[in-house]
Amino acid sequence: FLRTVELQFRKDISNFSPQNISNMMWAFGRMGHRGKYTTMLAMQKSMLQRSDEFYQPRNVQAVTNITWSVAAVGHQPRLKYLELLEERLPPLMPVMNEQELVNTIWAMSDFRYVPAAPFLRSMEAALIATLQGGRVEPRHRAQHLANSLSAFQKLGCRPTDELMAVMDRAILNLEMHHFTEQAKTNLIWSMTMMDRTDLASYRPLWIALEQSMSKEMRIESLGQVYQAAMMLEHVHKSCDVDCWELVPALVRRAVDARKERIKAIKDGRHTPVAPTMSRFHKEVSLVLSMLRLRHSNEFITEEGVFVDIKVENQDGRMVAIEVDGRPHFSVNGGQPLGSTITRDRLLKACGWELIVVPLDEWTVLSTFQDKVRYMTTKLGDLVLPHQKTSDLAPQGESLLQMYGYVACDIFSILAVEICVAIRLFLSA
Repeated sequence: FLRTVELQFRKDISNFSPQNISNMMWAFGRMGHRGKYTTMLAMQKSMLQRSDEFYQPRNVQAVTNITWSVAAVGHQPRLKYLELLEERLPPLMPVMNEQELVNTIWAMSDFRYVPAAPFLRSMEAALIATLQGGRVEPRHRAQHLANSLSAFQKLGCRPTDELMAVMDRAILNLEMHHFTEQAKTNLIWSMTMMDRTDLASYRPLWIALEQSMSKEMRIESLGQVYQAAMMLEHVHKSCDVDCWELVPALVRRAVDARKERIKAIKDGRHTPVAPTMSRFHKEVSLVLSMLRLRHSNEFITEEGVFVDIKVENQDGRMVAIEVDGRPHFSVNGGQPLGSTITRDRLLKACGWELIVVPLDEWTVLSTFQDKVRYMTTKLGDLVLPHQKTSDLAPQGESLLQMYGYVACDIFSILAVEICVAIRLFLSA
């Protein structure tokens, strides 16, 4: 039925009003119907062609509902769609309600699209006005506060002190039972990552989360609690909140969950690590082998932080290489996102030297020699002079030819993948 409806919608979309397109997309989002990519393209094309019609005060709800729906079903819009949204929406923000504003910034974070300062300032001004003004049902406001703050953090954007003060008061004005377990976790995590542990609502949120934590607390939530605890211990050392003392049961549960996950990985009960390595990761590892640098892939630090590659160093230096694909960066400017910034800060605070290898820098290197030179520059004094020789491979040699030099590494990776495939087949 849904496929038939979607097909008709796609064919006749030019005859649909903005509100009707919004209603259809909202229904898809609520039902979790992802829809075909061609349908999403047709919808975006219609909005781009009729932008003057869509970006009117009377249709702003339609625009925000459509944007939320696209994010909710897991589609990534074209860059032109997001650029138009960034350009045309700010003048309309004063007439947008709280939910429309929050849905927009939440969708932006899901799309990994970091808007420029003018958009963010307009968004913040509108949020301040709605939080200080309009009456919203407490449980909805609680969710709005959590979603908006976590969206800013995911984008790597730090809200102004004025907005943070307004949000802080709004949290304190609500009774804690209005916040879901996930909402409290998101707020604690976001405040910690943003260095806003000074907010008056920070400590009460920790206490309320421990008091209300359920036996079914999501593993993702426990992971956020663990990361927040690690940040307090290693990064925010001057913070007067000691979560081990304040909420010992909650932190202990988060630590136990992390230990169980690590143990499951090492025991093979968790999805094995090696087969999840991307081709990009394997290529970096192979170049390190060619440079005769001993290293461990998918290493887990003493603090329970997952590292892509640990370089084995006899001088006692802790060197981590993070092989960062596109999900680590914004789609429009390539700037690191909030989770990547937090990871880097935590690793450095724990004493690690960090080397980041972005995919976009790696893909422009066409030959093996280019990749060797690139990694030699990145690694600096970790590469000995005799390892920097250009004789490691013939000039212009492709990466595929390079594999012959490190067949043992290739065979070891293939062996692991074959064993895993056999195990999955036998257990099916």
